[in-house]
Amino acid sequence: MRFTRRNTVTLLFFVGTVFPAVQGFCAEKSLAEKLDKLVVASGLKKGDLGLSVAVLRSEKSGAVYQLNADQQRLPASLTKIATAYAVLKRLPGDFKVSTQLLTSAPSEKGEIKGDLILKGHGDPAFVSEHLWVLVGKLHRSGVRKILGDIVVDDTYFDQQRFDPSRTQTREDRAYDAPVGAMSFNWNSVTIYASPAANAGDPMDVQAEPMSDYVQLTNRTQTRRRGQSKNLSTSRSDRSDDQVGDQFIIKGGIAVGEDEKRLYRSVRYPGLWSGYNLKAFLEDQDIMVTGRVRKAQAPSSARVLVEQESKPLREMVADLMKFSNNFVAEMLTKHLSIVAGETPGNLSSGMQSIVSELVKAGIPKDRFQLINPSGLTRRNKMAPSDLRKVLEEAYRDFRISSEFVSSLPVAGTDGTLERRMPQVKGWVRAKTGLLSGVAGLAGYAGRPNGEIHVFSFIFNGSNKQRWSAMELFDRLAAQLADEE
Repeated sequence: MRFTRRNTVTLLFFVGTVFPAVQGFCAEKSLAEKLDKLVVASGLKKGDLGLSVAVLRSEKSGAVYQLNADQQRLPASLTKIATAYAVLKRLPGDFKVSTQLLTSAPSEKGEIKGDLILKGHGDPAFVSEHLWVLVGKLHRSGVRKILGDIVVDDTYFDQQRFDPSRTQTREDRAYDAPVGAMSFNWNSVTIYASPAANAGDPMDVQAEPMSDYVQLTNRTQTRRRGQSKNLSTSRSDRSDDQVGDQFIIKGGIAVGEDEKRLYRSVRYPGLWSGYNLKAFLEDQDIMVTGRVRKAQAPSSARVLVEQESKPLREMVADLMKFSNNFVAEMLTKHLSIVAGETPGNLSSGMQSIVSELVKAGIPKDRFQLINPSGLTRRNKMAPSDLRKVLEEAYRDFRISSEFVSSLPVAGTDGTLERRMPQVKGWVRAKTGLLSGVAGLAGYAGRPNGEIHVFSFIFNGSNKQRWSAMELFDRLAAQLADEE
């Protein structure tokens, strides 16, 4: 071929256009080879793994590495990716709820001559600080005596405390807390246990917050140095005629050891909230003459004071950073109310989540989601479809910032606080863990601005799930590495 000026310009244009694409293809092929070497080196069966990796682009992402990516698997808490996505898509950005103190009784001279009503609207993060502020507002209004009962109204949601699709064995651990429209401190209590000064003596055991709802039976014993025995709790019915929880604490830690904390769920969210309200009122010198009970507020009730919840973005961060099952179910019940169903319920809320996934381009016959937290073995989803949800969340300007910032950050916070310190700040991902299940899905950034989106799921032997977690950390760290 004879080269003319025109030939030369055309050739330069061709090379300049194609060579970056060739470079990109070679880089992606090299990355895929590195990822595959890590998989082989892990010793895990490839059949137990589902992996999907792509380069995140403004339109269609480019697949980099796939291994059983389209096979449905048990996602565990990776389910919360779908839940958070639907919540941010369906609930308004300024979404907040309020917790109220009401009465239908007359009040004069600092006395409410009847019942004080505590009404919840499904705040998933109503905690001690908020209750203290709420009671402080009542105190500043001049109220000093309640000549009636504390009545708890939690009818904004239905009375289903546990999703039937959750694992059927109930635990007293905080991760298995019940839900209710009037909830407090994630419906869990913290039990603190400190060794005594002398071996053989009972340990000091206290509950926080403490109210008449909780009864502690201390069967611990301080141990000699080097002879600590794990602390355990069991729960039994109260010995009196009040409804509440009695925790029996056993075991013991050695003289001089640090205080231990045990997080335990409560069984009756409404009454738990009411008894704590009574305790907080008394702490601020407001006397209550009656008992704590549940009932719906009469239509004549007027609002005395109220406390607004934190904004939606912070609720979603609570859900994702710490994989909070309680928050997942509470927000899902809110989805049902937005859809026009009252009281709030999980069934309708789950339909909203499924609908949002279908709108995101995932065919309904490719997945099964019946529980919003992942605390079930009946959810099924393919890694490639979870990756697609992550892509859609990232591309939607209206929710992208809130979604990405809700994820745990490698080496920094949440469930990734102690993981992947070598790429601190460069990986944001949701974790998942059940017996025989491990998962990691999110985004891995690079200093050159490139972002990979990934979804990793292991379903196999429970003995190997820790190895799977280690593999997933190595894979995500490799995605964040420019070398």
